[in-house]
Amino acid sequence: MRRETRREMGMGETDMAALRFLIAAAGRDEPVTGKRLADHLGISSASTTKLTDRLVASGHLRRLPHPVDGRAILLQASPQTHREVRGTLSGRHERMLAAAESLNASERAAVVSFLDRIGESIGPDVTAVAADALPDGAVTSTDRAARNTGFPRHR
Repeated sequence: MRRETRREMGMGETDMAALRFLIAAAGRDEPVTGKRLADHLGISSASTTKLTDRLVASGHLRRLPHPVDGRAILLQASPQTHREVRGTLSGRHERMLAAAESLNASERAAVVSFLDRIGESIGPDVTAVAADALPDGAVTSTDRAARNTGFPRHR
């Protein structure tokens, strides 16, 4: 899915990873500086500057003054980019949801059983570990899918 989104948006892997990070941070109301983006992507400050220049030039990124630290610059995905990413993903999500909703109760039970076994084969309760990393009250895409399709949600 990420590859298709990158292709449709005409972006390289690092550019798309940067935008995903910025969009996710915006959803949590977390400011992102160039240093934080560089740390997340594991790239140098020079590479981050080139990346942000490229994304600003393409209209995908905005540089904003930091509200407290006059020396710092905040990075933010543009509203156009938020709309473009949502538009690209929403069609795929709708098709995936339709596929899940088309399963009867027996088929859903088989899928849940299979996924439970795969999860158990991975090791400790990966879902619980991941859930512990989420803020209290956070709703995951798995929770939404379970609610929307009638699949049971195991934790």
